Amino acid sequence: MCETMDVMLGGAGISTGSLTEICGAPGLGKTQLSMQLALNAQIPTELGGLDGDCIYVDTEGSFMPQRAQAIAGHLLAHLQSVKPEQVEGWTTQTMLNRIRVYRVHDYVEQLAIWHLLPSLVEGSKVRLIVVDSVAFHFRQNFTDMGLRIRLLNGCCQQLVTLAREHNLAVVLINQMTTKVGSHDTAHLVPALGESWAHACTTRIILSWQAGNRCATLYKSPTMKEATIEYSIKEEGIRDAQVVQDDPLNTSDHQPASKRANRS
Repeated sequence: MCETMDVMLGGAGISTGSLTEICGAPGLGKTQLSMQLALNAQIPTELGGLDGDCIYVDTEGSFMPQRAQAIAGHLLAHLQSVKPEQVEGWTTQTMLNRIRVYRVHDYVEQLAIWHLLPSLVEGSKVRLIVVDSVAFHFRQNFTDMGLRIRLLNGCCQQLVTLAREHNLAVVLINQMTTKVGSHDTAHLVPALGESWAHACTTRIILSWQAGNRCATLYKSPTMKEATIEYSIKEEGIRDAQVVQDDPLNTSDHQPASKRANRS
């Protein structure tokens, strides 16, 4: 429902058959974007959607049913205005029922649900898996960094296989952490380190720039780097109030981590 973000990603939104990482600091709407994606996955294929269910792995307890219901109501109203026959019998409750939320309380439960995913997906209508967030439990009281890397890489490979075999989309929400560089300069970078940075096919970084929420396509196999502005409204994630003539600014609004690498 955010056209400029869809254009930035190639016109079709989040890709199936691969992993997409969405990173950002608190307050940028990572969870609301996740809920929007979980609902958008249900859009009928005749209207450009996946007509699928979503598995939503909630590691932080941030999934808000009331907020998801509000977004669902606006999405349903839009679909009814476009193609009412395609959503006949739909209600906000039936839409929420198609999101399977699994609340995990530590990294052991998180690993367990990841290993159960193949059986949960097999024979189902699941077309999207969201993990919000992938980093939370692995940053809490986890001191063995070598073990952390091995566990995350193994689970990531499993998710890649699952996405390819079932042609579904996998979205991994990640947090940001402060990295201190040369001359004691500090900037925000995605959590979990450099090895994790290579795991996902696509990386989107959310940030504040000049008081506006921005999304930067930082890594993609098919699209060039670009930045767009977006807003959070009652209806969900939408285009920013003011959209420039060229919605894809490819030079001015780069994440601090990338500017630092180029300096």
